[in-house]
Parts: sequence; C-alpha cells; structure tokens
Amino acid sequence: MLKGLLGGLLLLVSLISQAQDVSENLVTQKALVTLLQQGGYNIYIRHAATSTEVMDQRPVVLSHCDGQRNLSPQGRQDAAVLGQAFSRLGIRVGQVLTSPFCRCKDTARLAFGRFDIEQRLLFSFGLNKEQRIQASRYLATKLARTPEDGTNTVLVSHSANLDGAAGVWPAIEGGVYIFRPQPEGAVEYLGMIPPAIWPAL
Repeated sequence: MLKGLLGGLLLLVSLISQAQDVSENLVTQKALVTLLQQGGYNIYIRHAATSTEVMDQRPVVLSHCDGQRNLSPQGRQDAAVLGQAFSRLGIRVGQVLTSPFCRCKDTARLAFGRFDIEQRLLFSFGLNKEQRIQASRYLATKLARTPEDGTNTVLVSHSANLDGAAGVWPAIEGGVYIFRPQPEGAVEYLGMIPPAIWPAL
C-alpha cells in the first residue's frame, strides 16, 4: 500500500511539474507575442504539418504539387489558425517570402493570403555544397535585416535551411521561430512558438 501511495505521489509531483512548465512556456510565448506586436522582427516558419503518404519525387518538379510532400489536413488547419491569431493579436506582417515548394507556398497562402517566391529558400537538402553555402548566406543576411517600421518579415521554408544559416534546428513543423536583428549584421534568436499554442495566446 505504501508503494502505491508513493507511486501516486510521484505521479502527482510529475503532473504539477509539467503544468508549471507549460505555464512558464506560455508566459515566455506571450512575451514573444508582445515583441511581435511592436514589429521589427524576422519570423522564420517551417512549413506546417505534412502528410507522408506522398514523398518528394526526385527530381522535384516544383510546378507539380502531386509529386511533393504536401500539407496534411492538420497542417492546413494549423496554417489557417496561425493567420487568424496574427490578425487577432495585431501582429503586422510586411514582406512574406517562401520556398517554391508547394507545402511552403500553401502555408503562406493559408496563413497570410499572399507571398513572394524566393528561390534561395529552396529546400537545402536538394542543393549541392556551393548552393547550400549561398542559400545559408542569403538567409543569414535576411534574418539580420530590419523589416519596415512596425512590421515583421516572414520567411517560410524548411528545416535544414535555418540550421545552416543560424544554427537553429526547427524540429516542429509549423513552428514560428523569432529573430531580432542586431547592429553590424548580427542576429539574436529569441525563441519559438509552436502551432498548438496559438489558440491559447
């Protein structure tokens, strides 16, 4: 009986700890939202959740979505919810640039209703060494560039691209990764807001 009580107590402590972690994360993410409401930040979004029923064909024909890994129903919903949250929270978006892959374009379209395709945001796994270096340089420069007054710049791309440019691995599909430009071309990574948290914000 004592063993059972101890087990129950440990479970309770674990649940309380998890609840505190969630609460602390929510506070941090609310602080990030407050910053975004002021404008002046660069937002890197890994495309929303995808389906694995169809994988990218090789070579990829960018104009044909049927041969690519595309958004799942959950991913399409997450992208739409993201756009609704930005509108509701008064987060102003200026330039929206996206990889030419369909899953990135669809994420931008569902969230913001507009985008410009940027070839240098192409999925870096499919590039040769020199192309990856050039893509990383472009993205690093873009993350360090100050957006227009009162707005935030949005970049929608893939996982490996951000790792190569900023050393941040965007593990979560649909995650919003926030960067603050610094003097002399530097950039500061502030944190990430996952797709599931937007309704709570």
